[in-house]
Amino acid sequence: MRTAVAFSLALALVTAASGIAYQIFLSTPVPSGDIVDFYDRFFAAGGFAGYGLADLYQWHNEHRLFLPKLWFLADIAVADARQTLLLTVIAVSAVLHAGVLAVLFGGLGHSRTAAAVAFAIAAAALLSPVQYENLLNGFQVQFVQVWLFASLAFALIAWAPVGQGRPVGLALCVIGATVAGLCSSYSMFNGLAVWPILVVLALWRRLPPAWSACLVAVGGAVLAAECLGFLNRPEGGGALGFGSGAWTILRFTLRYLTSGIGDIGTLGQEIVGILLVVAVTAAGLRGLARVERPAPARMALYAVCAFVMAGAVATALGRLHIGLGIANTSRYTTPSMVFLVAAGLLGFDYLLRHRPRTLGWALPLGVVLLLVPGDVHAVRDLKDRLAARDLADLAIVSHLAGGYRPEMLEPIYPPLPSRAARVLEAMQAAGLGPFSVVGRYRPPDGALADGPVADDPHCTGSVGRLRFDPVTGVTLSATLASVRSGRRPPWMVVRSPEGRVLAWGAALEPRSDRAPIPQSGILARGLRAFGEASDGTAEFVTVEGVFGDGSRCRLTGTVAASEPTYLAELPPGARPAGTGGWTFAANAPTGGIGNAAVPPEALPVHGNFGLARRRFTAVLTLGQPGEARGVLVPLHTGRHPAGADVTLLDSGGTVLDTVALDRAVAPGWFWLALRPARLEPGMRVEIRTGVTRPSDEVAFGAPRWLP
Repeated sequence: MRTAVAFSLALALVTAASGIAYQIFLSTPVPSGDIVDFYDRFFAAGGFAGYGLADLYQWHNEHRLFLPKLWFLADIAVADARQTLLLTVIAVSAVLHAGVLAVLFGGLGHSRTAAAVAFAIAAAALLSPVQYENLLNGFQVQFVQVWLFASLAFALIAWAPVGQGRPVGLALCVIGATVAGLCSSYSMFNGLAVWPILVVLALWRRLPPAWSACLVAVGGAVLAAECLGFLNRPEGGGALGFGSGAWTILRFTLRYLTSGIGDIGTLGQEIVGILLVVAVTAAGLRGLARVERPAPARMALYAVCAFVMAGAVATALGRLHIGLGIANTSRYTTPSMVFLVAAGLLGFDYLLRHRPRTLGWALPLGVVLLLVPGDVHAVRDLKDRLAARDLADLAIVSHLAGGYRPEMLEPIYPPLPSRAARVLEAMQAAGLGPFSVVGRYRPPDGALADGPVADDPHCTGSVGRLRFDPVTGVTLSATLASVRSGRRPPWMVVRSPEGRVLAWGAALEPRSDRAPIPQSGILARGLRAFGEASDGTAEFVTVEGVFGDGSRCRLTGTVAASEPTYLAELPPGARPAGTGGWTFAANAPTGGIGNAAVPPEALPVHGNFGLARRRFTAVLTLGQPGEARGVLVPLHTGRHPAGADVTLLDSGGTVLDTVALDRAVAPGWFWLALRPARLEPGMRVEIRTGVTRPSDEVAFGAPRWLP
């Protein structure tokens, strides 16, 4: 038995350490996901001066993020919006939740040693890297705390000194349970399920009628107000998945409850899930009906399981339209772990009482099933977590070095990168978030000073394509290392031959061909440099690496720029390429060409400016290319034409070249250059828009041959 306990504790220590290490080394102060919406509203309201109760209560998806928004505000005030406070609250909440469950387990009559072992295993489960979304994203503080407060509410009712002549203690427990229930409900929509379970537990415990009535009144008011508010929202009741079918909802629920051990496969999840649900439900109902009343702590653990099951059903109704597979999303492993830990503690309570000899193999087997998936994820998914962190940090590097780059903002806020850009600009102006630790992203100031190229020891490495045009600005990728030391520099600076800084960047580019863990003193990822679009271009540049101490190494020779994708002016000799006008598959845009001056050579023009919700596909057939080297398409776009692309196809429909319009061509008209490997008569140009948002406008005109 000692061996089983020692093994379980060792595995728990490894899992918990992995989760904490994930938070420390793989988190970033860059806002991402839904917290971008919060910051957008916060800055739009004027910061702390204008942000009020109405903003705190404003719904987000199915969540009334009143309590989490208070944490967000605290993080701005205390930690400069770096999310360090939020991540700390997430970790502390997990440990506190483990403590609540362990105390309930001890309340079943077990020793302090047994309760301590239960605490260690529960803490490891609730810090497991398998729930990386909730560990690494500050916004997910609500997803951790909704379960904590519900468990605390049930525990307080279980601990209430009913019939012991201690009215003050009873009042504190009931008031505390009410406050905890409110905190759970105002973290997430799932938190509403706390009230019926809490009232049933209070009635079972035979609280004085006045206290039970208070719980009923508060819970009923909250349920009525929030459910009516949800159903009255435009996307409220219609978003519920009642039409999915009972069997599909059940399967989603079973996978949701066992997503923490999802590595056993979906069939295994459903089998384990149905066994646990049946066992917990039957035992809980039996406990409610028994004349000889079981320990209140046991019923509180059943209540925890019931609450997570209710949350699983609610999530199924709200998310099944996305697909059954979303049940195994990482964010749902937190409630799954809560359910598995609570059910496991009930199971081990039974074994300790009735089959103690089985614990020698049952304990390590259960702990392995619970914790090993997290350790597997910690190693197997490290590369993906590094890439996610690097992409977020790369968004800040590109923002600082090259201005607005929507293609770099996609990883941190896919729905609307222009909103992410607006938030980053506001955070930069206020010195918040990643801009409060800007030294993490910028090379030393001396390395960014214009001047002659330093004659330092040369670098060795390889350089990718240098792109330089008035729309995309300057971009360059490279891998560099010092010839003398073999070290890889954390930053790169690109200069003109005269020594003017054109672009700079950091060693944050995820590399699929490299090991996920840096090797002995080198950085196992490439460098990306960015520069703002400028009036002139440089035909050649020099590349140098910059180390943390300010020392530099320069790559031998110069790097030539590739031909630009966008041209500010039409080259002389560019003749018309089309044989007729544009045709439209559907929704022909008319009149929406924007306010910018149209080049005469681009006429006639079409567009959907002001008509962004009108998708279209425009097609134009080209004539004889002659000696042309490519096709020029005149374009004018909104700030972020997401989902739009320009494609060149041959007469048989084979794609010769394509450009996704993830960069704005605004504020004026530019010429997009398509340079396929071959040109032939009968080619056609297609322009498609696929997303319908206000910044998706596209206007275009008559193409020309690139001489």
